[in-house]
Amino acid sequence: RAFEATSDSLLARHRLGVADVEADLEGVDETGSTDIADRNLAARAVTARADIVVAVGDASLHGVQSLSRTLGDLLDHGIEPERILTVVNRAPRSRRRRAAITRAIGDLVAARRAAADGVAGTLHIAISRSLETALVDPARLPGSFASSLGPAVRARLDGVPPRSGTDELLPEPIAPGSLGLTD
Repeated sequence: RAFEATSDSLLARHRLGVADVEADLEGVDETGSTDIADRNLAARAVTARADIVVAVGDASLHGVQSLSRTLGDLLDHGIEPERILTVVNRAPRSRRRRAAITRAIGDLVAARRAAADGVAGTLHIAISRSLETALVDPARLPGSFASSLGPAVRARLDGVPPRSGTDELLPEPIAPGSLGLTD
């Protein structure tokens, strides 16, 4: 309850929040373990409250398989497909290879779930070597990275209604002495 109250409070006070969470979404129902459910609480709560979830994987064989599994887990967790933005980083420049990766992701998700509509759209980002340097050294991210990811996130945000009614969640100040307590 404390984590959920904290996240509700943060969402009520800020227009936009970004959380980097692991893709482990299993709870007590899936595992029978409260320890695992507690460990995965942040990921479960954040993704359930998110206006959009950006699922990121790389273009390697392992990356495509992991990203597909993550997409299936998100769908199983109840995240609507229109709220998921699939991103493949370190993508090849060839359109044919990008299409093959997108098709493989769609096929792997569909093999696991019958209703995988809406997650087929994949954003491919070809990360340059300068990004690795920018992440290690405090520097501004390369413009090519932000110019492709930013508009895709904005378009996905604009395409879905906001999940949280932040206007009604704003805290109200308590006037001193208004609670009826005496010293």
